[in-house]
Amino acid sequence: MAIAHTRKKGQWLPLLGVAATFWAHTGLAAEQISLVYPPFGTFNIQVNHLATFAKTGHASPELRFLIRLLPTDQESNLRESLTTRMNLEPTTVSQFVKSPIGQAFLERIGQVIRAENDVNGGQALGEALKTAASSPSGITLLSVLQAFPGKSLKVNGELGLKAIGAFSRAINQEQRTQNFIERLAQLQPRTALPASGRTPAQKGPFQWQKQTFEFTNPNRTTEPIPADLYVPTGITAPAPLIVISHGLASDRTTFAYLAEHLASYGLAVLAVTHPGSDTRRISSFLSGAPLDYENLPKDWAQRPLDLKFGIDAVAAFVQKDPALKIDTNNVGLFGHSMGGVYGTGSSGGYR
Repeated sequence: MAIAHTRKKGQWLPLLGVAATFWAHTGLAAEQISLVYPPFGTFNIQVNHLATFAKTGHASPELRFLIRLLPTDQESNLRESLTTRMNLEPTTVSQFVKSPIGQAFLERIGQVIRAENDVNGGQALGEALKTAASSPSGITLLSVLQAFPGKSLKVNGELGLKAIGAFSRAINQEQRTQNFIERLAQLQPRTALPASGRTPAQKGPFQWQKQTFEFTNPNRTTEPIPADLYVPTGITAPAPLIVISHGLASDRTTFAYLAEHLASYGLAVLAVTHPGSDTRRISSFLSGAPLDYENLPKDWAQRPLDLKFGIDAVAAFVQKDPALKIDTNNVGLFGHSMGGVYGTGSSGGYR
């Protein structure tokens, strides 16, 4: 069994790539966007016309022409993309801009978004990102455009519209998926609760004990991996083992409440901390410490093996102490965000 849990509002991730191309320095508002779109020529769009379109749906003749270049079903999604809000901490943005990945990203974006005098806008965008992240106003594509440094910006229209079209399609697809899941849920027959009347939100009948220990993943060069093992007491048969894999910038304690709840229903729970993508590593990065970009993907690739060696460690405990009632051959998996992605992969490939 594998459970992959993702954030419903995770659509800010693809928006970052679009919004960063238009980010701004507060107080220096761009009034006009020049789109160079061969073979049609150069089109000038007033930013206030975009604001009117986002608010009312009314498009100026210039904007209407450009909207026709998008797929026919994307006009409403374009309006939504203009006002979709993100929440990014100033420190996070600053660290991203200064990182090698951020610098490469801005350099590439600067080939599409040109500052005044037709220069690569990457470095200017980087500084603008850091300034705008501290603004009290919400972060939307439209507000970014309204605050872009200088009076105008030039966009490679063909590449820019492709990016906006892709983002609009992503929003549309996400909404369709959510609607489909909701319809499926409505079609499912309602299941009566057990005769006891206990709901899943209520605590189960079992007490539990927690044991903190460390184990090693021999493929890692870091220190041992910390883990928490929750074992229900008063059970008569070995308990299935549920393994919890946390997401980025979390650790084994993030879902302690869930581990305790599951243990109260007679399930053993193993929660591990994944080095390299845990709270400590990310907090260090956001505080200014550099990241080892060469080894970072290698750390993340070890996540499925962290789970494998964690389960092996629990199996060794059971072998040494037969009174420890845990069935390590009957394993379920709960993964949040990154933990869901890597956990789903490990469920079919870690043994």
